[in-house]
Amino acid sequence: MEALPMGTLRLYLAVCVFLWHCWIVDYKHVVGAGPAVFCFFIMSGFLISLTLMEGYPHSASGTLRFYANRALRLFPSYLTVLFVSALTYALGIAPFRVPGINGGFHILQAIDQITVLPGVLWLNLSPGAATSSVTPLMIGWYYTVGLEMIFYALAPFFVRWKLSNLILLFICCVILHFVPYMLGLPDRQWQYDFFPSTAVFFVAGALAYRLYLAIRDTTNRFVGWILLPGILGYGALHESNAYTNDFASVVMYAAFTLLVPFLFIASQRSPIDKFLGDISYPFYIVHGLAAELVGGGIGRQTNIVAGLSLSFALSLLLILVVEHPVERLRKSIRARSTSELNKLPTSNDTVRIRGAVLTRDLGGDRASVGL
Repeated sequence: MEALPMGTLRLYLAVCVFLWHCWIVDYKHVVGAGPAVFCFFIMSGFLISLTLMEGYPHSASGTLRFYANRALRLFPSYLTVLFVSALTYALGIAPFRVPGINGGFHILQAIDQITVLPGVLWLNLSPGAATSSVTPLMIGWYYTVGLEMIFYALAPFFVRWKLSNLILLFICCVILHFVPYMLGLPDRQWQYDFFPSTAVFFVAGALAYRLYLAIRDTTNRFVGWILLPGILGYGALHESNAYTNDFASVVMYAAFTLLVPFLFIASQRSPIDKFLGDISYPFYIVHGLAAELVGGGIGRQTNIVAGLSLSFALSLLLILVVEHPVERLRKSIRARSTSELNKLPTSNDTVRIRGAVLTRDLGGDRASVGL
């Protein structure tokens, strides 16, 4: 598996989404589902910036390899859960059908379910797209991964910008995020489902990566673990339905953005953290199916022990049966990108990338951005 730090936090946020989806907790117990997703977006902006800057060359081939690796990370587990969900409906085990597959085959609906991104793009680009929070996806919460896919498509073209340009982009995204609120539009549809409004969190994560570059050689690795409980506790206490339209929400996301570089430094050498991180993505996909199979479900009270236990068991099964075999192909793609990076000038040479400077240490095993 591709081991990324901050796995404990990613799994915790996925569990928060499960708890809220299944009505197990009320407010002020854990971070709400909406804020948890926004925190995911911030971490995604950080990790994708790191991946692109330090793992893929700024070239057409590097960008295509990045896209291929992202697709191989997301789709095998998603499609497995999608078709297992269709099978459980056909067998009368689970009550929710997969449009286009169950109840009569419909090719366009089936393509929407399988590919995800075209449907998400259509909802973002078509007139009135954000007037309803109802997603056409059977695994409805996977819509947020569709928003991540849009970010993945755009990230190679801006995360390498020089810092001043990235800050300007962030300011523009902040304005875009709050325009719907100022116009009195529904916050769920226009500030959560609508990519131009959510882009601010991905860009915030990209800025957090630049902060990491500035502090990584001087920060004690325990600082992140010390800060984490306070920020998560604060996030669990504030009104999570407000999204970002109150002071408490803004403080939480700003604090979380500043936390991410410190937590990355704290967790990057922990094998336990990496193992928990491996579980987070399959857990996020499969928790709805697990809740249905134990007699609960999305929007219905679910036995917490049974639901969590089955979600973790199915996640581990996905890792063993689906993700480990696919990882061999992903490693070969990353190896080609690393080989291309190693051909870049080393020693005191620098490569200028859209205003940012990628400096490679002797040996080619480390990269940094000149700010």
